[in-house]
Amino acid sequence: MRIGLTLIEVVVVTIIIAIVAVVAIPIVDSRVNEARLRASVRQMQIIVRACELYRATSGSWPANTDSGVVPPEIADSLGPIDFSTTPLGGTYDWNGPGTSVGSLGISIRFASSRDAPLPDLLELDCELDNGDLNTGAIRLFRGRYFQFCVE
Repeated sequence: MRIGLTLIEVVVVTIIIAIVAVVAIPIVDSRVNEARLRASVRQMQIIVRACELYRATSGSWPANTDSGVVPPEIADSLGPIDFSTTPLGGTYDWNGPGTSVGSLGISIRFASSRDAPLPDLLELDCELDNGDLNTGAIRLFRGRYFQFCVE
């Protein structure tokens, strides 16, 4: 009776584990990315609905805020949404009246255009809007503001 494994058995098991990892890692990675996209969409929809509700009851949009800062007018309506970070990276930025972005809405603001995950943003636009980041309700401004426009 022998105790232990031969070198061939160890190599075969290692190869099998490597093959499983090569197949499984891209699948898991794509699911994680899809979950981040869905979470971003859902959070932006919640923020837009809170702003629309505020406008319906007060007659005006929440005031413009700095990037990463929750508009105080809607803070109670948002629950655990954190404006200082988003599932896609960047920060949420409410572009209210007086914004320099050009349109009212909620943005995901990236530090630079290099940080904006354009394939993910285009996928979101295709799902929720018209598939063109230059027109429609969802737009990319200045290469780093991915905005869900409300007006």
